[in-house]
Amino acid sequence: METPTELDALIPSSGAKKRGARKGRSAPRRKRRPKYREMFLYALRKLKEPKGSTMQAVVKCIEQKYKVRNDYVLRHVSQWLVRKRVVSKRKNRFKITGRKLTLKSVVGKKKKSKAGKVRRSKRMKKRRTRRRR
Repeated sequence: METPTELDALIPSSGAKKRGARKGRSAPRRKRRPKYREMFLYALRKLKEPKGSTMQAVVKCIEQKYKVRNDYVLRHVSQWLVRKRVVSKRKNRFKITGRKLTLKSVVGKKKKSKAGKVRRSKRMKKRRTRRRR
């Protein structure tokens, strides 16, 4: 016959669980959705309208594909893409320009030191004080 410790290992206990131990089902994970700029560009590629796509058409396409709708964010993303010249806007229609989007990495940047600041000469300081009087 098996010892009680072997039986305990085979039968799950309904008692208190140890901290940190995760047994059983975990919560269902949500699907990760792409960033709004990627959604916006996807919609423009999918619609393939020669004159460009309206904002309504883009929002509708994104809503069907990703089941997400946030007009406020999409409006700002569209303005940002137009400023970056990835998308052109003409008569309230958006069209891909063919230019690739390049993002600068924040990790490689260094903060400027205090020594890098521009120092004013003594003469300039004197001028400022005279003007204020």
